[in-house]
Amino acid sequence: MLGMKNRRSGASIALALALGVVLFGAAAPASAHNQVLDTVPAADSVVTEQPGTFSVTTSDALLQAESGNAMVVSGPASDPRYYGEGCGVVTGGTLALDAQLGEPGTYTVTWRGISVDSHVISDSYEFEWAPAAGVELAAGTVEPSCAAASSGDGQTTTAPDAGNSGSEPAVALGDVLWIGGGIVAALLAVLLTVVLVRRKS
Repeated sequence: MLGMKNRRSGASIALALALGVVLFGAAAPASAHNQVLDTVPAADSVVTEQPGTFSVTTSDALLQAESGNAMVVSGPASDPRYYGEGCGVVTGGTLALDAQLGEPGTYTVTWRGISVDSHVISDSYEFEWAPAAGVELAAGTVEPSCAAASSGDGQTTTAPDAGNSGSEPAVALGDVLWIGGGIVAALLAVLLTVVLVRRKS
């Protein structure tokens, strides 16, 4: 009789633990935040021919938003000018900008995108432009064509800053809510375990 009670208690504990795993799994995010998979040209690379198209490809789709997505190509570092028209085009998880480069030197690609889950992902990287002989150079402009992107409320936001990468405060709040939900689910599972064990005893 005692062995049967022990088996029942063990089964109850296993059931409660399984329920806790299910609840915690439901409270966890469905997938990790959007991440960069590839850039063209690659960071820290040496480019000798006009890339034509600059792009950043991420692991998740980007919103086809009229504002928020932005890409700026600037250089050389010694006397920076800006290259390309507009703020880039989104196709799936790729943000791309057509641009021709100017004088040789170190160039910077600065970009920002909005994932379909509303997370903001942004960063910047450098590459070396060493055009081969005969490559046609662009003049560039003094001001970036994507210096200000119009937001939905009529206000304007400047193009992404090189040091301003990652997510905005609203995104961090969402993460806190996910974590809090997971903790609550785990506590409920423990409480259910205690109740079931006491009943079987």
